[in-house]
Amino acid sequence: MSLAEFTPHEQAMFKVAQLAGRHDGWDGHGAKRVTAPAIAAAIDHIDRLAEGMPAPGVWPSVGGGVILEWDDRDDSDVTFGPDGEAAP
Repeated sequence: MSLAEFTPHEQAMFKVAQLAGRHDGWDGHGAKRVTAPAIAAAIDHIDRLAEGMPAPGVWPSVGGGVILEWDDRDDSDVTFGPDGEAAP
C-alpha cells in the first residue's frame, strides 16, 4: 500500500508520526528531538479538522515541537511545543 492511497489528512498524520525518528541535533545546529506529546497533539489536531479543510504541511520545530502550516491561510498555522501545548 502506498501513501498516495490514503486521504490527505491521513498522509499528514503519517508525516507527523515520522517526525519521531528525529533525534537531538537533527538540523546540524542543536535542534531538539521532536517529542511524543508534540506528535500526539499534532495528530489529534489533524484528526479533528473539518471535512473539506485542506491538510496542513508538516514541519519539525527546532525546539522539539511540530508545526502545522497551511499555504493558503497564514492565520491558521499551529505550532505544538514539546509539551504538546499549542503555542500562540
